[in-house]
Amino acid sequence: MKLCEICQESPATVKLTEIVDGKKNHLFLCDPCAKKRGILLSAYKKGELEEDSSEDIFSFSLEKDAKAAEDLQEEELVCPRCGMSYEEFRENSLLGCAYDYTAFSQLLLPILRRIHGNPQHVGKVPWQCLDSNLDKEKEIIRLKTKLKRAIEREEYEKAADIRDRIIALEGGQDGPE
Repeated sequence: MKLCEICQESPATVKLTEIVDGKKNHLFLCDPCAKKRGILLSAYKKGELEEDSSEDIFSFSLEKDAKAAEDLQEEELVCPRCGMSYEEFRENSLLGCAYDYTAFSQLLLPILRRIHGNPQHVGKVPWQCLDSNLDKEKEIIRLKTKLKRAIEREEYEKAADIRDRIIALEGGQDGPE
């Protein structure tokens, strides 16, 4: 069994493959070293997740996910429910079951963000499901995105106005007081 290439003490349980300029580099890590690097996938690999986990499948920190996905190009992961590997997903672009979204979440988030612009579905809904609050929720999501951009651009007055509009919408008011 290989030892972790970072600490040189524990057995390696995670194999990372990074592709840089077409050249593959492998890194073998133990669980603690992988976690220190923001790779939180060892539980998925071993199938240690709870069957009925109520945790949101994309609840990981987006910043951590983006950094981890940037560092990772491939990881030998297998879904504990259907047995599909991440490599199989990459080959045929189809997931084996709904649980794959959880098992491969750190690697799927950047893909979903690149393809759709947002990892959360904000598209059309069946007419039977239309709700008067849906438009308000979409507006809040749109405003939060605008707020983030305004803060990144250091447009703080604009950000404050957007923040006030979000507070008003979330509080059920028509506008800022």
